[in-house]
Amino acid sequence: MVTLGVSNQTAQRGGQTFSALGGDLKIKWEHFTLRSEYIRGIIKNAMDQNSFYVQPSYRFFEDKWILFAQVDYLDDPLGVRTVDHDRNTATAAIADPIEKYEYTGGINYLPWS
Repeated sequence: MVTLGVSNQTAQRGGQTFSALGGDLKIKWEHFTLRSEYIRGIIKNAMDQNSFYVQPSYRFFEDKWILFAQVDYLDDPLGVRTVDHDRNTATAAIADPIEKYEYTGGINYLPWS
C-alpha cells in the first residue's frame, strides 16, 4: 500500500512572511514500512530551508517487535534566528548556516499490539 500526502502553510513571524511546502510518502508491504517526508521552507527575502527524513522499519515476531532506522537532514542557510515575542520582531543575530544529518536506529517492543 502506498500513501502520498502534500502540505502547505503560510504565516508571518517576526515581521517576515514564510511558507512551508511539503510532501510525504508511506509504503507498507507485508512486514516492511517506509516513511519519508520532505519540507521546503520559503522565507520572503531570504534563502530557502530544506529538510527531510527517511525511516524504514520491519515488524517481526507476530508484529510485536519493530526494528527501525532513520536519517534526518536539515539545510538552513540562515541558521538559528531568535524572535523577540514582546516586540514581534526578529532579533539581530549572526547568520550561522546549518547543514547536518542525524542518524537514529532502534528496536521497539509492542506487547499489546
